[in-house]
Amino acid sequence: MVGGAVRDYFMGKIPQDFDIVVLAPLSFINCLAAKSNWRIKIVRPEFGTALIISRQGQFEVTSISDLWTDLSRRDFTVNAMAMDINGNIFDPFNGAGDIARKTLRAVGNAQQRFKEDPLRRLRALRFAAEYGFEIHGDTMTALPGALNTVSLERVQKELQKIITARYASTGLKLLLATNLNQATCFSQKKGFKKQIEILPELNHLVGLKQNQRYHRFDVWQHTLAVVENLPPETTLRWAALLHDIAKGLPGVRGINKRGEISDYGHAETGVGLAAKILTRLKIPAKKRICWLIRQHMNLPKPRNLIRWLRKQAVNFSDIEELKEAVQQLLKLAQADLSAGKTQQDLTNKLMVEREQKATAILAEVPFYPKQLAISGGTVAKVLGEGVQIKEFLAALLLRVQSGELENQTEVLIKVLAKKSKI
Repeated sequence: MVGGAVRDYFMGKIPQDFDIVVLAPLSFINCLAAKSNWRIKIVRPEFGTALIISRQGQFEVTSISDLWTDLSRRDFTVNAMAMDINGNIFDPFNGAGDIARKTLRAVGNAQQRFKEDPLRRLRALRFAAEYGFEIHGDTMTALPGALNTVSLERVQKELQKIITARYASTGLKLLLATNLNQATCFSQKKGFKKQIEILPELNHLVGLKQNQRYHRFDVWQHTLAVVENLPPETTLRWAALLHDIAKGLPGVRGINKRGEISDYGHAETGVGLAAKILTRLKIPAKKRICWLIRQHMNLPKPRNLIRWLRKQAVNFSDIEELKEAVQQLLKLAQADLSAGKTQQDLTNKLMVEREQKATAILAEVPFYPKQLAISGGTVAKVLGEGVQIKEFLAALLLRVQSGELENQTEVLIKVLAKKSKI
C-alpha cells in the first residue's frame, strides 16, 4: 500500500482511497485477478496500472520493478511512504517526520517534481488547506509556474477541494501568493484546445479598503473569513468567495453622502462576474450560487418575509428547494455578518428573529400550488380543463398566503364551489 492511505494511517485518519503496488509484472496482476474472480480493468497500460474491482471495493494496482524508484517519483514526502502486508513501513524520504512537523516537502528536486506534473502545484496548496501543512522553503519557491498543460477538469477538482478544506483560507492565500490564480489551464472541445483563466479576478480584492463604519477588514480578509465561517459545502463556499467580487470596481466603488467609501449595487454587479467565473471553470450549481450572491444584501425585515418568499419562490421548483436555498442564504448572511462587521451584536438579534420566522413560515405557509389542500384534478372536474385551473390555483395560493383562507380541503372546496356558480 502506498501514498495517501499510508499518510492517512500516520495521521490517525481513515483512508478513503487505497493505492497498491506489486513487485511483479502486469501479467501477474491479471492472473491473480482471474484466480480470485475479481474484475480487472487496465486503466493506464503505459504505467502498468489496473483497477481491481472486488466485493471489498475498487483498488488501483500498479506493477513496479523497484519500490524506491516508484516512491522517488511521487510528489511529496508525506505521500512517498509504503506499507507491506505485514505492516512494515518503507519511508526513504522521511515522510513520517514531515507529517509530525506538519511540513509539506517535495520528494527530491521540487522543480523536477512540478515539471513532471504541473498539477502538483495546486495539490500542494490543497494539502496545506486540508491538513494545515506548512510548505517547505524549497518547495514553496518552486510553486509559481505554468499550469497550461493541465486540463480544466483536473484544476477544477483541486480548486473544489481547496475551497471546501478545513483551512480553506490558507489554500486561497497561497493561491494568490504563488500567482497560480493568474495561471491558465486548458479545455478541449472537438479536438481544439483553449486556454482558460483560473481566478485572476481575486487579485483586486487584496488590500481593498471598505467603509470602516461597517467593516474592520479589507475585502480580501473579509472574504476569507466568510469562507471559513461556513460549513464545507461547495455551493456555500463558492458563494462566499465571490459574494463581494464586484467591490472596488468602476461603476460600483463610490463615495456616500458622508464622504465614506461605498460599493452600492455590488451584489447585482457581482452576479454577472460570478456567472462568468463559474461558467468558465464549470462549477456545478451556478444558478444557486448566483442567487445567493444576488440576495446576500437583500434579506428583508421579518415582517416582510412572506412577501419576499413569495417573490423568491418562482426561482425554485418546489418547497424543498426553496427551503434549502433560504437556509443557505441565512448561513451566508450570518457568516458575512460574523466576518468583521462592526455592528454584529445589533444585527445578530435581527438575524435570529429572521431565521426563526422564516423557518416557521416555510413550515406553515404554502408557496406552490401543489402544497394547497386541493388538487388541480379536483379543480378541473368543476371548472373544466384549461388555463382557468392554473389561474384559480394561483389566486387561491395568494389568498392562503395572505391569511384570508385556511389551507384546508373543506375551506378550499367551498371557494371552488362558489367559483363554479359565477
